[in-house]
Amino acid sequence: MTSIAPLKLLKASAGSGKTFNLAAHYLTLLFAHEYKYREILAVTFTNKATEEMKTRILEVLKGLAQNDPATWIDDYRKIISRAYPTLSPWELQERADSIYRRILHDYSRFSVSTIDGFVQKVIRSFAFELGLDSNYTLEMNIDKVKESLVERLDKDLDRKPELVDWIIQLAKERIEDDRSWNYKGELLGLASEIFKERFADFEKALLKIGHENLDKTFADYAKDTRAYIRQVEETIVQKAGAVHQAFLKSNLTPDDLKQKSRNPLLTKLPKIVNKEFHEISALAKLIDQPANWFQPKTDESPYYTINPLLKELYHYYTAQQADYILAQQFQKNVYYLRLMQEMAALLKTYRDETGSLLISDAQSLLSGITQDAGDNPAFIWEKIGNTYRNFLFDEFQDTSVAQWDSFKSLVQNALASPSLHTIDHLIVGDTKQSIYRWRNGDWRILESKVKAHLGDFNVVDDNLEENYRSSTEIIAFNNRIYALLPTMIQHKLNSNIETTESPELLAWWRASNYDNIIADIYKNTAQHTHAHTIEGGIVKLVKITKPEDEDRIFSDTLFQELAMADTIREIQRITSELSYAYGDIGILVRRNTEASMLVQALMEAQIPVVSGDALMLAGNSAIQLLIHTLYTLVGYEQNISLHKAECLALYARIQEIDLAPEAFLDLQSKTLKQLGDYLPKALCEQAPQWIQLPLPELVERLIKAYGLDLHRASFAYLLAFRDVVNTAIRQGEKGIRSFLNWWESDGVRKTLPSPEGIDAVQVMTIHKSKGLAFRAVFIPFCNLSLEGRSNTIFWVPAQGTAYEQLGSIPLKYNKDLATSTVASYYFEESLFNHIDALNMLYVATTRAKDYLYLAVKDRKSTDNLTNTGDLLLKIHEEQWDENEQIAIEKPIARSSTKKEITPLVLEQYPTTDRMSKIFEPLEERNIVHLLHIHEAGRTGTILHQILAAVIRTDELEACVDALIVQGILSEEEKQTFITSATEVLEHPELSALLRQAKSRLAERAIVTQNGHLQRPDQILFLEDKIVVIDYKFTFQEELQHEEQVRKYVNLLKDMDYKNVEGYLFYAANKKLKAIF
Repeated sequence: MTSIAPLKLLKASAGSGKTFNLAAHYLTLLFAHEYKYREILAVTFTNKATEEMKTRILEVLKGLAQNDPATWIDDYRKIISRAYPTLSPWELQERADSIYRRILHDYSRFSVSTIDGFVQKVIRSFAFELGLDSNYTLEMNIDKVKESLVERLDKDLDRKPELVDWIIQLAKERIEDDRSWNYKGELLGLASEIFKERFADFEKALLKIGHENLDKTFADYAKDTRAYIRQVEETIVQKAGAVHQAFLKSNLTPDDLKQKSRNPLLTKLPKIVNKEFHEISALAKLIDQPANWFQPKTDESPYYTINPLLKELYHYYTAQQADYILAQQFQKNVYYLRLMQEMAALLKTYRDETGSLLISDAQSLLSGITQDAGDNPAFIWEKIGNTYRNFLFDEFQDTSVAQWDSFKSLVQNALASPSLHTIDHLIVGDTKQSIYRWRNGDWRILESKVKAHLGDFNVVDDNLEENYRSSTEIIAFNNRIYALLPTMIQHKLNSNIETTESPELLAWWRASNYDNIIADIYKNTAQHTHAHTIEGGIVKLVKITKPEDEDRIFSDTLFQELAMADTIREIQRITSELSYAYGDIGILVRRNTEASMLVQALMEAQIPVVSGDALMLAGNSAIQLLIHTLYTLVGYEQNISLHKAECLALYARIQEIDLAPEAFLDLQSKTLKQLGDYLPKALCEQAPQWIQLPLPELVERLIKAYGLDLHRASFAYLLAFRDVVNTAIRQGEKGIRSFLNWWESDGVRKTLPSPEGIDAVQVMTIHKSKGLAFRAVFIPFCNLSLEGRSNTIFWVPAQGTAYEQLGSIPLKYNKDLATSTVASYYFEESLFNHIDALNMLYVATTRAKDYLYLAVKDRKSTDNLTNTGDLLLKIHEEQWDENEQIAIEKPIARSSTKKEITPLVLEQYPTTDRMSKIFEPLEERNIVHLLHIHEAGRTGTILHQILAAVIRTDELEACVDALIVQGILSEEEKQTFITSATEVLEHPELSALLRQAKSRLAERAIVTQNGHLQRPDQILFLEDKIVVIDYKFTFQEELQHEEQVRKYVNLLKDMDYKNVEGYLFYAANKKLKAIF
């Protein structure tokens, strides 16, 4: 019997049925026995993929258990039957039913999870051993942590003067480089590196150095680097000056020289003296080549004086160039490195104080656990309650080195005990869709390291070649461009290496297989159609050119403006003339800023749009008004005038009111009450009471006061904001200040939810589109940079450099590094950037089902390929029509895939204060009396409160004293209120009722069936009946008073109290009135 390799490495291109194959493999394993689900761990990349896979597995099991004849269920039935040929159809149905029920009753051990979810499960199981609080929280917001660390660093400056010295030196260097002295923005950017896997080598190296030695180590590096740079620059300037002086003394004129005034001796030497050292390379063709110096018949004797000096200059620079450039780049970050390490140390304090575990910590903790387990992970399985013998990995191209290190030993252990009759493990991925390198994803693990780590003999390769998503024309277009683009990019990169004329670099490039890596990744790109592939489709490639009447420079901004306009016209065309609904359309962009521009343009064109990336709650005027009002209410001294001014301006804009300039004068000293002419009177007059309300209720009051409940354009944002407020409160952000702190760190990033099924264009980043598909895909800014963004940070191993002691160092990515000591790492990063861009384009274009639109910026020349638009221009050079378009138009007539949804149209925002009436404490309501001590009605209101609380005169003094303590009454008023209340309680008929009470309830709310509240003053429980008493302090007896008491009586009868009587007592008239 031929043994079966225990692990399948499945390459799954876009739309090739990856989810089907994952589910099929899981189900095949599942049918081994009823409890097999406890032994399988399926790891996915996103929560959505997790839910999709769980749902798929359970739906198939249910279908098999019910003998569902549906074709898609039968596809799985056939696969399982082939794997278990001894199972009869009836036995397969019975086993499916049994497994289905077992999973539902043991759902926590049905292990389909994201990587992070599995990591958290293990870490929580080992919390005690790891020294973690069992109630730790997982902190996902790294930006919030970074800002906190910078603040902590600021506070530490008072007790760590050595850090002050570093910051002073940093500020000085920034000023000398004509940059702002304010270093915090750049420090925040570099602080992100603390949370990345690549920081680990640097941190380990510093631990070896020892914390007590860090200041001296970095000070030495800063001093030595600065001294080396100065020495090299002074030497070059001196040598270049010597060449220049020799040239001047030679009395040569431009007419004596080849190229005359353009000769390098004339044009380059002055620049080199001014430290433009990159110009030195232009002198190489002159060295030892007199024929390249002079015009015919010119006296060549100066050559013998100048050439040796020129050669000395050139050779000195080339000998120092690699180290000099690295030193320059290192010098830019050396001061930050010390501060970064200090922040890394502060991170431990942050974790301890907040009880938080960072998402970046979790992976390293799991790696430690699995590495400790070695060949025997039994203690891990014992802790988490599952023993996993089978592993399935989805989207493996986005796995990081640390993540793979965590799982590697577990998989290796499982491989040691293969089943021999089936493939036990499955790894699914596609290097072409690796677009998460910024999250530490490393496609090289899928491409080569899996086999290296697990052994070739344990792995069988497979490739899914059919496309089940797209129509024929979309498939054909993608097949064609991805057969050409990888070769073009590979040729460009190989040429870049060859132009260095470095044998060492070229040998390294080839030994790493980088000279053919992109072609290898894309070698199986071509996808096949299948029996049900839909014929036809539309592909539209548009070259955006500068209009003849346009005076502006053809910048990227103008390109985007023109591309958006063309995109909108095309959306209008396909929705009006073809069979596309708005909900069929997805617009994909690289960055959130681009998404925001598009959303704005679409809304202005009256095209319905949703976007989880661009429709920020914080960008809506109504939400901004609410936030600034909250800041104003709590009286933040910092920027209080600005918050008040924003309130005035935003309210005026929303209500379309012209605001006089003097409204903004002297806002620092003005109270809200003094702003009543410009802001809602209810807010200005009642702000002190409102601030006592629960935050959700306060927000509702503000919405009503500002008239936002009638501002229909903001309804969606207001409803989303209501959810955000409630969520924040559930997470512990109770007060206004606490909420505002949370808003600044977390809430400000919240976006308007994008409901599924709505008929609206979706705008999202390419990263978010992963795993999705649309009938029509628009890529309006198809100019993804091949080199990535300049000055981004990448980590370079420090071995073989002057900084070896640091393990690895962060450098800013720029082309100068191509001739540095770390040139190989620069070119490797360049390769990765090019692959990122190509993969982004691949992911974007393969989302389309039957319509694809791409807009590229016109270029005079495509010799220098800088972005994906240049690539597309290059391969279509001779194919553009008179409209600068390439169009393949074979429309597919099919109805929209979107379900018709009847939208709920709100004429008014639904506000309510019912919840505040239930939860508002009595003492908070009493604040009204204190604040309105001189206003009419206060006496009656307080007397009403006293009588609702007591039924005997001997209770009066304690009740009134409590009101004095609360500040509701003054000591001088005490006797007046006791006397007035005594007169009421001694009323003969009323006192007779009160004396009979066995117990009572005072001012207790009764919630009706429809959710309304009723609050009688007194409910008395007598021997044989219940009596309801309501006090009134008006002279006028009104019918509505009687109706109110009847409601109380009927409510109590509905609660099954049989004998209930109601009474009104008019205190002003001293009259008790029975209500029947």
